[in-house]
Amino acid sequence: MAFDKSALLSALEQDGVDQSKVSQGGGDYTPPAAGPVQLRFFSYVELGRQEKTYKGVKKSMNLVRIGFELSGPKHPPKEDGTPHTMFIEETLSDNEKAHFVKLFAKMNKAKGAKHMLALLGDAYLGNITHSTVKATAPGGKDRIFANLRDAGETYQITLPEFTNPATGELTQITVKPLVNPEQVFIWNRPDLEQWASIFIEGEYPARTNDAGEIVKKASSKNVIQARIMKAQNFNGSPIETLLKTNGKGLDIPDAETEPEETGLDDTDETTKIPGQSEPVKAAPTGADADAALAAALGG
Repeated sequence: MAFDKSALLSALEQDGVDQSKVSQGGGDYTPPAAGPVQLRFFSYVELGRQEKTYKGVKKSMNLVRIGFELSGPKHPPKEDGTPHTMFIEETLSDNEKAHFVKLFAKMNKAKGAKHMLALLGDAYLGNITHSTVKATAPGGKDRIFANLRDAGETYQITLPEFTNPATGELTQITVKPLVNPEQVFIWNRPDLEQWASIFIEGEYPARTNDAGEIVKKASSKNVIQARIMKAQNFNGSPIETLLKTNGKGLDIPDAETEPEETGLDDTDETTKIPGQSEPVKAAPTGADADAALAAALGG
């Protein structure tokens, strides 16, 4: 049984959650090709309070994981016909300077929704840039990450349309329909259907060296549920209560996190998340991204 998006949105409205309102104040991985990309929003998952380290400083923040399907000339489907996907993470904040607030405003331009959940399945245009993290160990490999932000930390996401400069006519871009099942997890309004939507079946095999010795043990692919169960505020949370009530196991899978873009907030304000009793400290970010095509998306 799939989760009921309409019922969830009604419940969130009852809770007073309105993401359109802002507060004042301060493994081997090949990244998706850089350049223009067509996007379908298919995954919205609130991860709870997670600890992150930035420039040697540990901070605790509520995170949200947002996923898009990729399509277009530079981003054809995989060999099995399914689209490549891309995930970003942000601090779940209502601060006016927060990246999440700015991203939601861009995605919400045509709808006026109060929660990002209402936009699930919608199409967008984006621009992927690459940033490189230099290897620190001798002989190590540089790591390349894909970003949907430009060098100025602005999300390069727009509605699927453009104005022809020669004629002034607005042209709509047809983006491929959604392929993956929608994924949703709302921290304060969980249900078993949402929990099932974020389950990932399967296991990454163990890795061995030339001598046949295991250098990395096998691990579960069920990374999203694992992160939620490792959240600092999981104990006593609505999802822990729900799982216990329904006789579900609370064993945290030994899961390997997949490569993804992580865009933590550049504000350093203490922000209060709706439904949370404690303030959460937002974290800064400093990703250096190539912005060659940012102007084409209007910043």
